[in-house]
Amino acid sequence: MQQDREIKYDILRILSMFAVILLHVNATYFDVKGEISFIWEIENAINYFTRFAVPCFVMISGAFMLNKKKGILSIYVSAIYKILIPFLYMTAMWVVIMIYQCIKGADFVGDLLLPILCGNYGALWFIPMQLGLYLLTPVYMAVIEYLGEKKYFFVGVLLVWSIISQVLTKSNASYTIGVVGCFSSYYLLGGVLYSYIPKEYNRTRYIILLLLISVIVLIIRSLGFRLYMIDPYVSHFSPGVVVFSIIVFMLFKQSQIKYAPKIISRISKNSLYIYMIHRIIVIVVTKILDSAVENELLKIVMAFIMTFILSWLIAEIWIEIRDTLNQKYQIKQRISDYLCNKYSLQ
Repeated sequence: MQQDREIKYDILRILSMFAVILLHVNATYFDVKGEISFIWEIENAINYFTRFAVPCFVMISGAFMLNKKKGILSIYVSAIYKILIPFLYMTAMWVVIMIYQCIKGADFVGDLLLPILCGNYGALWFIPMQLGLYLLTPVYMAVIEYLGEKKYFFVGVLLVWSIISQVLTKSNASYTIGVVGCFSSYYLLGGVLYSYIPKEYNRTRYIILLLLISVIVLIIRSLGFRLYMIDPYVSHFSPGVVVFSIIVFMLFKQSQIKYAPKIISRISKNSLYIYMIHRIIVIVVTKILDSAVENELLKIVMAFIMTFILSWLIAEIWIEIRDTLNQKYQIKQRISDYLCNKYSLQ
């Protein structure tokens, strides 16, 4: 058991990781514009109830990055070492996969060139967006400090703008100012909610509100309203998903969870690497199951379990190799020295 970390956020991070894996497994079979049936309704519910994953990932990052008062050098070293370098490895792997698909007959422009240019391949669109947030973290810290109590109003306005902006935009590049700017609302929201103490907290009311919103959203979707189901950027800013995600974050923030097995923090630390690798595993696992299992819902459950286990094992090996190389070649220290000498970061 452990108490040196804020374990409730570790649990939320793991829950979000489970949700994003289930979301992508489900997406293999779920046709947004498909004919409504019992299976469609189940897959539609999975699609909705797992959408909190990315907003909560971003809010957790904002909660810690904007409140731990890290120096600029520490923030950028962490971004390069833990995010950018692994992202480049995964990008190279996906380029190889997409070239192979083109050789097998896939469209060069649509299946290789555009995904690379837009940063939208293998569910890795999240990484350039996250890097953008890290890059802007010192600015956000200064803005929050300058605004004082007005920060709540500012974040609220930014969130409303994001909800409207994302459903209207035609851009689909993950690294654009629009995408990073919109997800900044979740990032800043996590930062301000982390230190926010509500005057009155009633867990039951939060849960009732969460369930009520979920029922309304699922009914609206069943009636054919698909406006916020276009792409990964838009879908995370559906008003229902926004409120759902905030409530989930607040439920964990206000929870009294203080102890958990050490494996919880271990999986939590590996969550970004599990995220990076899981999409490839989903493709492999679903292809295997498609020829072995007929029931679609059973395939989703089995693919989810298999994807998590395999992604976790690969992430463990990946981090072990990373740490070994870092210990041998002092990679992290070299990055720090370079940024310090080149840009005088502290």
